[in-house]
Amino acid sequence: MLEEIKLFFTLFKLIGTIGAIDKWIKRRDNTFELREVENVCTEFFSNRIPLGAYVTGQAFFSEFAHTFIPPCYSTYRPGAASSTINHSRFIAPNKIEYNANLMISPTIFPLPVQSLPRVSTGNGNYKIGFLYPKEFSGFIYPVDPEKNKKVVAESEGIALSIPRNAKPIPVIYEERFSSCLGSIVDFEAQVTEIPSEFISPLFNGLGIYAEDIFANAYKPLNPHRVTLCLKVTGEHTEIKSNNKIIIPIKGALFVETHLEGFASNPMLEQILDSAIPELNPGITSTAYTGYEENKYYITQGAVRVTFRKPNILNYYIETELNNTQKFINDVDVLRRYIRNADKNIQKSFQAEGQRRYKMKLDFLFDYQRASIFDSRGILESSEADNVIKSNPDFQAVKNWLRGKG
Repeated sequence: MLEEIKLFFTLFKLIGTIGAIDKWIKRRDNTFELREVENVCTEFFSNRIPLGAYVTGQAFFSEFAHTFIPPCYSTYRPGAASSTINHSRFIAPNKIEYNANLMISPTIFPLPVQSLPRVSTGNGNYKIGFLYPKEFSGFIYPVDPEKNKKVVAESEGIALSIPRNAKPIPVIYEERFSSCLGSIVDFEAQVTEIPSEFISPLFNGLGIYAEDIFANAYKPLNPHRVTLCLKVTGEHTEIKSNNKIIIPIKGALFVETHLEGFASNPMLEQILDSAIPELNPGITSTAYTGYEENKYYITQGAVRVTFRKPNILNYYIETELNNTQKFINDVDVLRRYIRNADKNIQKSFQAEGQRRYKMKLDFLFDYQRASIFDSRGILESSEADNVIKSNPDFQAVKNWLRGKG
């Protein structure tokens, strides 16, 4: 847990410095009309576009991207349960006995998406977004059968087939362009890159999969340039929605927590088995070979829950990121579910004569919303405090995520 939190701080320390990127580039007056996000990538990494040049094109503009692979990740997890009643009979005046088949179909375990906080600099407030190829269709991907064979054989890895149009280029933009998020846009942006000493911290949250997920912006084997980033932060730069109709963009909103102080409590799993809300009345949980540290709870509602030994609880719900009302409704469902789970777990601990437990937020799809899941906010735990004691400069990262800096 300490290493994961340390990695988390290192990642966001890097992101917090991106707003000062002006000192790494010089203004050039040339503009390249490249039309497609992938063309920007190809021309930049081939050294045919100079640093500081301007590029124009079309893209799908989003605040969301994959930045983290949760510890409990596996290719599949159980989906909703369904039952078929074969026959029934009365065994008492008010009691019926059923004979039924219970079916639990596996479903793809999606990768989480995340929106990053604003970056405040001496030149103003900026946001970090992502420009995807304009054919982008969402963050829920199919499983690649060949990859899955290898994953099953090795009991680790990701078998998702991340399509070409789901690989973004990061863009630093002025907040006034936020109204264009979730749509296809015309952009004019300035080309830059991130210094090499920051490359590893930026992509460590994705491990070896960073090269695939950010294939249009991260080329660690390239002989010259390694990273690509665009800026829409000054004169001659712009993002403008072209009002094209787009399909619903689906993604998974994750909240990852841990139960502080109970990593070695032998009763923890037993308590969770009775405290997790909306469990299927037949089979309540299952596990997969090769992922014995995970317990997948089978819930009746839209929220999926995974327990990772010794004390991690992961919740997620799938939603449509560019459908405002559905997004609001799904976030509310997720919030209420986690609050109910927290209350149930608390009551169960007290009923067993255990000391009061503390749920701590470790990962959230959008840190601006931390208070609606836990009033204490993000990274308020003894584990996070211990990391900060060893790395005092991480305090600024924590302040940034909590909106204090």
